Amino acid sequence: MIAIIDFEASGLESDSYPIQVAWNMGDVVHSHYINPKHVPEWQGWSVASEAVHNIPRSYLHEHGEHPADVAKAMNDSLAGCTVYSDAVPYDKNWCQRLFDASPYEMAFTFSDFWTKVAEFSPSGIRGSGHYGMTEWTNKLLREAKKNAGCLQEHLADNDVKIRMEIFRLAKRY
Repeated sequence: MIAIIDFEASGLESDSYPIQVAWNMGDVVHSHYINPKHVPEWQGWSVASEAVHNIPRSYLHEHGEHPADVAKAMNDSLAGCTVYSDAVPYDKNWCQRLFDASPYEMAFTFSDFWTKVAEFSPSGIRGSGHYGMTEWTNKLLREAKKNAGCLQEHLADNDVKIRMEIFRLAKRY
């Protein structure tokens, strides 16, 4: 199994910050909520984003971890790995913001999840712009959601579980 990563954020604006990260090592999913009170400049909060992920800021203050502790846990688990994201520009940005708020340097690299999945696509279906690829990946996504049994998308741990199942299904082709 590849290592898959996902972040949830306080919003999509430039002053937003990461609020949850999850990744897998094999079949084990690691998930951490991030407490913004330790980083004074992390003030941006989007009510619209909260409506999508349903993680209130008060929950982060009560249950979130210090950003440096989360960054260290990520490096301890993922050092030297390539992590796969379905939204590399966003997830890499949130990850960099997290590491900028810590004394650590990121010890892993990012790669595109859907490009990796495309390696297993049926012959003749290549590239995310091709209709057949879109149809195939949508089929994988529907089946993965059903198999993973996750109740809510847009929670990083559930999204990682869904992507893990997509990858398993894709490898069967």
